[in-house]
Parts: sequence; C-alpha cells; structure tokens
Amino acid sequence: MFIFAGRSRRNAQSFTNLYYYRYDLFYAVIDLQVQELQNRFTEVNIELLPCISCLNPSDSFATFNKEKLLRLAKFYPNDLSTTEVMALDD
Repeated sequence: MFIFAGRSRRNAQSFTNLYYYRYDLFYAVIDLQVQELQNRFTEVNIELLPCISCLNPSDSFATFNKEKLLRLAKFYPNDLSTTEVMALDD
C-alpha cells in the first residue's frame, strides 16, 4: 500500500484499488479480448473489413475508396473476371 505525503491512508488505499482495476485488471482483459479476436479471424478476414467499409452508403458513399474496392475484387477471382476487375479500375 502506498502512502503519499498529505494524504490519508484511506486515499492511498483507493489509489491502489483504482490502479489495480484500471491498469492491471482492465488491460489484462483487453489483452485477452485482442488475443481472442486474433485467434478467431485470419489476416484475410481482417483485410476484408476495411475493403467492405468503402461500400458504406451513408453520406453518399463518402468513404468510397477505389483502391480498397479493387483489393476487395481480387479476393473473389471466381466471381469477377480479370476484365471486370479492369473495368472497375476505370
């Protein structure tokens, strides 16, 4: 337990509890969640998310990005021919 000059023992206890819950426990839980997400999704799945986000119709497709759309099309070679992908580029 830490005791700081000018602070009571009760305040020192609340500081250490705050530190424990905020840093030790909270960050440990966040690390576990990140690890679980990394185990569940492959790199390809993670790359698909920003590519698909460029097709969001909100704000008149304000997030549209041609490079992301082309990258998304390359993930589906059985559905789109090379000619169709080239047409997307234009």
